[in-house]
Amino acid sequence: MNKFDEKFSKKFDESVKDVGEIPKNAKKKAVAVGVVAGTGAAAGTVATVAAVGTASTGTAIATLSGAAATNAAIAAIGGGALAAGGGGIALGAAILTGGGAVVAAGVGYGVWRLLTRKKKK
Repeated sequence: MNKFDEKFSKKFDESVKDVGEIPKNAKKKAVAVGVVAGTGAAAGTVATVAAVGTASTGTAIATLSGAAATNAAIAAIGGGALAAGGGGIALGAAILTGGGAVVAAGVGYGVWRLLTRKKKK
């Protein structure tokens, strides 16, 4: 075990000492639920933008298909195409990734807190 793992384990153990026994696989369950929530949030965002958004060409994204629809939706999230003065696909992908990570972390932490909360006697 390296120094980072030792420090993390010590801090983790200190943070939960008042909780009592931690349910088996609580961390894995929290991470799994967080990842699913983050993925769902990102996919939902793309689907919503694809349904109601407009590509930089003026075409409704809903009328496009395949890679053109995907790229137009992600570029719309990034503020539009680079040629139109927006952030393009790169910014759209960064926003989706960051937003999905924030949702995953928030939901995962909430689930972990729920699973490890102190039981009332």
